[in-house]
Amino acid sequence: MKPTEITKLFARLGYIRTVAFPLALSTVMLGIGLSARTATIHRPKEPLETRRILSGIVSDSMCGQGHTINGHGDRECTRICVKLGAKYALVASRSLFILKGHEAELDEYAGEKVIVAGAVNGDTIRVESVAPLDLVHGAASFE
Repeated sequence: MKPTEITKLFARLGYIRTVAFPLALSTVMLGIGLSARTATIHRPKEPLETRRILSGIVSDSMCGQGHTINGHGDRECTRICVKLGAKYALVASRSLFILKGHEAELDEYAGEKVIVAGAVNGDTIRVESVAPLDLVHGAASFE
């Protein structure tokens, strides 16, 4: 090799070391970083269920507190609306909670004041137990 060829070779190696290698390395690092970003799973945060005891009136999701079927009481209006596709609901003060589970008991206490124990998630209660409010107050007065 002639000295001029060696100089040209080192000149090319200098170019590779100073420009091409850092450019290739940064491209690889950018690709790894972007692929890691797309691999993460973004799940919407769901509120945790909390166990609560609420009192209110067993109603339906369609009528809520104001029953619209004239000529029928709250009990019959609730039952008719549930047969038409509405869900059982608990009207507690100014809130309406959709009730899931224990449909037979909810049908029995339709239109009445009850105490519901269950897991609350947003505006839905997964019912664990239902008891009429007067029965609970009557039991408390004997103690």
